[in-house]
Amino acid sequence: MTDQRSPKEAGMDPSASRCRAKLQLSCKLCRRRKLNCNREYPCGTCSKRGLDKLCTCPPDPMQPLRLDPSSSNMQARRQQLESLVVTLLQQSKSVPHDSAVPLHMTSTQHEMDNRADKISSQSNHGSIKCNHVGNSRYVNGSHGVAVLNGIVELKDYFEQEGMEPARPVFDPTSSASFVGPQPLFGYP
Repeated sequence: MTDQRSPKEAGMDPSASRCRAKLQLSCKLCRRRKLNCNREYPCGTCSKRGLDKLCTCPPDPMQPLRLDPSSSNMQARRQQLESLVVTLLQQSKSVPHDSAVPLHMTSTQHEMDNRADKISSQSNHGSIKCNHVGNSRYVNGSHGVAVLNGIVELKDYFEQEGMEPARPVFDPTSSASFVGPQPLFGYP
């Protein structure tokens, strides 16, 4: 006589009876058509049918995703970071630095040292900028660090590949009014 109880009543865990997800080892066309795949690229079945270019294997979920290290992708990323740095420099020029906390002419050296410590701690944690209208915005101190880390990563990539990066879209040497840090790429 068979047991008419549910798996839960019988003391079995219902999740244990479920099938676990299997890795897809065959290409997508063979899997869809339920054909035997030899797991090569392109597989033998797709090659025989003339579908070499359509043969795609699913990504292995156990391997971490990597950035596409193609040269054009890295060049575009470098140009994006450089334009972001230029934008940040232009924004920092438009905001007057002295308007935040005015210094009195009679301040002592001790007060100036305290102000310098306060400003450096603000730059580490970010700061809130207010304009004359009353609008405020928060500027994260780590944003610049993230941009610089991205630029260093790209510089290392180009050094490893032995490639010379393309000239930037913005050339700071052509602008006589440019004052500030120089980009890392292509300049002595």
